[in-house]
Amino acid sequence: MAIDTPKSGIDAIGDMVSWGGHFCLFYETKEDLLEALVSYCKLGLEREEYCLWIVAEPLTIEQARQALQEVVPDFDQYLAKSSIEIIASHDLFLQGGTFDDKRVAATMYEKLASTSGKGYTGVRVTGDTSWLTNKDWAHFCKLEESINGLMGDQRLSVLCTYPLRECGPFEILDTVRTHQFAIARRSGGWDIIETATLKRAKAEIARLNEELEQRVAERTAALHEAQTGLAHVNRVATMGQLAASIAHEIKQPIAVTVGSAEAAFNWLGKRPPELEEVRQALSRIVDAGTQATDFIERIRNLYKKAPPRKDPFEINEAVLEIIALTRGEVVKNKVSVQTQL
Repeated sequence: MAIDTPKSGIDAIGDMVSWGGHFCLFYETKEDLLEALVSYCKLGLEREEYCLWIVAEPLTIEQARQALQEVVPDFDQYLAKSSIEIIASHDLFLQGGTFDDKRVAATMYEKLASTSGKGYTGVRVTGDTSWLTNKDWAHFCKLEESINGLMGDQRLSVLCTYPLRECGPFEILDTVRTHQFAIARRSGGWDIIETATLKRAKAEIARLNEELEQRVAERTAALHEAQTGLAHVNRVATMGQLAASIAHEIKQPIAVTVGSAEAAFNWLGKRPPELEEVRQALSRIVDAGTQATDFIERIRNLYKKAPPRKDPFEINEAVLEIIALTRGEVVKNKVSVQTQL
């Protein structure tokens, strides 16, 4: 089967979006906005993902629904089984007439957690910011940073849209800072803006690869001394390539812990408190802590010359993980990879 890549559906960026991707779109017209978001959600539905479209002016819920009905066969069936939800921005962001970034983050976490176990291949979210006022801007930037913390290595993609006419230079800088990259639709064309975060990540990967190549060259002679030494040095050398994967493995349970704790506070604050929901949130925190502890212990064993032991092992999962790690080289060299497991 072909590798599962989380394509955006937007021609200008193709498959630049990875799972755990958080990017933004600056647009000039309602037509530009519709073109991008309809493609984004259409592909998500075709790939059996859950889609959440948070609509704000200049669009209405009815306009978004009609636009998708024109291009998505059997769209009503997707609506009926809640594969897609189209909601108004004020129902999420402005409950009670005010914006509270912590409340919104907890609400979004609850909604995304509710999709777990329903068989979706991934989750994609998009929301517009035309409702934002100057007084809410700083708090919304905090929400965007919170979303980055919740992403982890989840099969989640978030596209935030900003009307160019409402954004001055400082707003644009803030927006670019809180996203992995930005795209802009202007006069019928596309511009792609790499953020400092993405550039630093690319530079760090390049540095790690250079260090890895140098380390392998320096230790080639020593690697022939013993089979045990060879295995140990190889494990240490590959840690550079695994750095991104390790970071994701650690961030995911941390994100679950933070999100569950915030949700628990939210449920405790209700009158009466929803204790069963609190217990479930605490259970998720315990599970996430155990997951992180187990993963750290496995990483520690990589550094030690521990005696071999036999454990059940899913070789297909390992093959897919290695393919994912080498995806950058595969794309760069224009190689088509297929697996038959």
